[in-house]
Amino acid sequence: MTDQSRGVLTRWLLLTGNRLLVAVVVLALLSIIAGIAGFGPVRENHSPLYYLLGSLVAGNITLITVVVSINQLVISRDFGTPGELQREIRETLAFHRSATNGSAASLTPAGFLRAAIADLDRTTAELGTDAPEETPFQESLLAVRERLQAHTDRVSARLGSDDDSLRNVVLAIYPVRYLDYVQDLYSIQATHTARSSAHTDDRLAQTVVALEFLDIARYYFLSMYIQQELSRLSRLLVYTRSRQSTTGHLTRG
Repeated sequence: MTDQSRGVLTRWLLLTGNRLLVAVVVLALLSIIAGIAGFGPVRENHSPLYYLLGSLVAGNITLITVVVSINQLVISRDFGTPGELQREIRETLAFHRSATNGSAASLTPAGFLRAAIADLDRTTAELGTDAPEETPFQESLLAVRERLQAHTDRVSARLGSDDDSLRNVVLAIYPVRYLDYVQDLYSIQATHTARSSAHTDDRLAQTVVALEFLDIARYYFLSMYIQQELSRLSRLLVYTRSRQSTTGHLTRG
């Protein structure tokens, strides 16, 4: 093989080649070498060993496919052009200011959620209080307010611990869909057509906006958590497979 050919092969192996194809080729070569070196002396009983080797190769190829697919998904969400990253950062900061009512809350998921939940609690504190008393309209609003306040109390209690992990944030808000509350408020407005005060309408509008922000944040934090868990899963798959291979080699040795 000439130097030029070796250079092309090296470039393909290290840079230009499809990573999945490179991994499969390398694994196949290693498996063939291991088969020749380790199983050569026992040719009289080679069929079971060939079946074992084929199973190992097929299992490794499947594992590599899964791990590469997971990592491609994770990397595709983490990287972008400088302009895309700058726009994403600006949009994130603008969303943070809007959702927390301009507070100086931490940019961490736990800090953001504490501020957003506190803002929702303040917004809903007077929801329905100035609606026509003892009417179905007021009763419906007070029922929604009671449910929201119970939810904010549960989330605040969970976030009151020292655990500021993304997992704890997701567990705090995963069971609820904030758009369901938005739909309930819209249904109340549509059902009770009696004219309400400007203050009640303003509180309704602010509550809807706060719930929409929280629902967006909920899906964002959930996607971040799934992304982290997929990355962790790919590492565990590789680690587990490596331990199994090492144990198998030691056992045969």
